[in-house]
Amino acid sequence: MKKIMVFFLLLQALTTIAQNHPKGELIETVYCSADTSQTYALFLPSNYNKNQPSPILYIFEPAARAKLGVEVFQKAAEKYGYILVCSYNSRNGRIEPIIEAFNAVSKDVSDQFSIDPKRIYMAGFSGGARVAAQFAMESEVVAGVIACGAGFPSPILPDKHYDFLYMGLVGNRDMNFLEMQKLEKNLQKHKFREELMVFEGGHQWADTATVERALQWLELQKMKVKKTELKEETVRDFIEVHQNIIDHTDDDFEKYEVYQILVQTLEGWKETETFQAELQRLKGAETVKTRLENRRLALEKEAQWQKKFLDEFKAIGLSPYKGDSTLKNAAWWKREVRQLQKLMEEGANVEEKWMAERVMDFAWRNAYIQHNQNSHPEAMSVELELARKYLEIWTHFQADQPAPFYVLSKLYVRLNSPKKAIKTMEQAIENGFENWDYLEKDQGFDAIRGMKKFRELVPK
Repeated sequence: MKKIMVFFLLLQALTTIAQNHPKGELIETVYCSADTSQTYALFLPSNYNKNQPSPILYIFEPAARAKLGVEVFQKAAEKYGYILVCSYNSRNGRIEPIIEAFNAVSKDVSDQFSIDPKRIYMAGFSGGARVAAQFAMESEVVAGVIACGAGFPSPILPDKHYDFLYMGLVGNRDMNFLEMQKLEKNLQKHKFREELMVFEGGHQWADTATVERALQWLELQKMKVKKTELKEETVRDFIEVHQNIIDHTDDDFEKYEVYQILVQTLEGWKETETFQAELQRLKGAETVKTRLENRRLALEKEAQWQKKFLDEFKAIGLSPYKGDSTLKNAAWWKREVRQLQKLMEEGANVEEKWMAERVMDFAWRNAYIQHNQNSHPEAMSVELELARKYLEIWTHFQADQPAPFYVLSKLYVRLNSPKKAIKTMEQAIENGFENWDYLEKDQGFDAIRGMKKFRELVPK
């Protein structure tokens, strides 16, 4: 990975210049002084003081939704005095533009604000989580990472020589749930200072309450690692937010997971006898033991499903050399989808139902990723045919959604198959597509825009 040279240089001299940015509110767009093509969203906490270095959280949003990336952390950042920064030029894709964006933004921020060099944190969602972890591994100045919905950059796995805090966040129906569960075990094996919080949701940013818990955890761990004075207010906040979860749920398993986090975070530092007693009681409860076993079995099945689909995606990639006779046909994919849908509706328990939903999501997202890798602007006909095969798989997993058919229709245009393009676009419309302004501006349809049948698709 290309070195993050600007970032290292900035930490040697943290000078500030006059700035007029308001405090306590999200600043949607800031232009970098040295390069106005680089922009970012910014949040300064109300208590920001240029004479008092502040912690900073650099956020990596995979779709360059910088405003959203900052909004996720804004409430917690206001409470704990964090500066938030998220670039509009950084998105999933090649690493070079991401580094360029980060260097531009970090320079601009460091030129204007007083930053605590010992409290520099990274956060990200999905591909952005992997970037945050990679930056932390590449440097010696990142104090911690909040990774939502994905782990370390594959195939890299962390080991004990990395010295930063790691907070993983994942939805219970996130396609990367299995990955994050495995990662936690790996981090524990290497005695990483880590924690994993599971929230209600799919492959998405965590809710603001979970994010606040994550930032509290960073604050407490920072005190523990640096052996600084314990802030009783932060401890009270941490206990209060977790106690509130316990008090408002009847689910023993959810309580069990919350008590685990309380004990693991505060043990050896604060009296935790009451929490430990409740944790042991719940650990012995039949409902919790059953749920743990159900999760174990569900994760085993999930790994099997994922391997089966990834093996088939690999076979598709090799099909130009081995021929299509080696591939599973559409009927096979439809049967797989029906089995998963049945499990989602009639699974033996909630863990199995969530597992099926995660596998469905995992399959179509990976099919889409494989399509992207073969449909780049310079793609040859063989690559475009591979892209088509992956997109057709996506249509099986989201047969009632407009997106896969819209993308497939555009690909058929590139494959010089206008009739198939129009027929597939008709399916997208039948499934609910109605963004006509976007369709009108999409250059991918220019080659067939003049055709009568295509024009008839658009409402007058």
